[in-house]
Amino acid sequence: MRIDIPFIGEVRRFAAEERAYYPAIIADAIMTLIVFSVFLLLNSNRDGSVWIGYSLWYLAMSAVGDAAISISTDKQWGLWDQVRLRPIGLVSLVTIKTIVWTLFNAVKVAVVMTIIVLAFRLPIAFSGIVIPIVLVALVGLFGFALILVALVLFSTKASSFQGLIGYVLMFLTGAIVPLSSLPQWLASIGRALPLTQGLTMCREALTGDPFRADQWILLCVQSICYVAIGYASFRFVMWRVDKRGARNRY
Repeated sequence: MRIDIPFIGEVRRFAAEERAYYPAIIADAIMTLIVFSVFLLLNSNRDGSVWIGYSLWYLAMSAVGDAAISISTDKQWGLWDQVRLRPIGLVSLVTIKTIVWTLFNAVKVAVVMTIIVLAFRLPIAFSGIVIPIVLVALVGLFGFALILVALVLFSTKASSFQGLIGYVLMFLTGAIVPLSSLPQWLASIGRALPLTQGLTMCREALTGDPFRADQWILLCVQSICYVAIGYASFRFVMWRVDKRGARNRY
């Protein structure tokens, strides 16, 4: 089956949901603008790279949880059997949902940052190398998305863990709080996350500090490992679901 057909279908579904719930979308955009503004204005480090921490964390929230929320909604609407019968497979469907929602949130981040820069005249640095770094880091976080979707198959409301996972990532990756401020054991956990390595490389790229080839290798290895763990967890849960059926409990 052509992969562009379900991708276009997911974009249309997303657009229809956005039109139906546009007041909530507008409110969320305004809230994002306010939070971004407060974060940037209160940060004393005006070297032009301060925006990347919160922006990357915001995209990570989407990459981790939006697909699980969508699958959870399908289950609540009684559409789980239809989801399972789609010829592209559930992993491909989760991948498409993650890409669509992450792209939308990337556009929202870009619009919000543009408004803030124009309104407050803040210095913002940018480098094209940031894009591939962010993409590789988000690939690693897709492993978390697969794990969360697997949990949704057991309990529909497991998608609520998106917020918890997101704030743990904010805390452990140095997006808001420097890792040097954390206890050593907690900082070590944070350094094992692809988002942490990606954020470090982005900041170095934006401030003009060169980063080494081994940093790229570490980021790629971390991302591959997390995707492998997430995929293995997902396949195990799907095996259990095939044997016992998906649970619709809340």
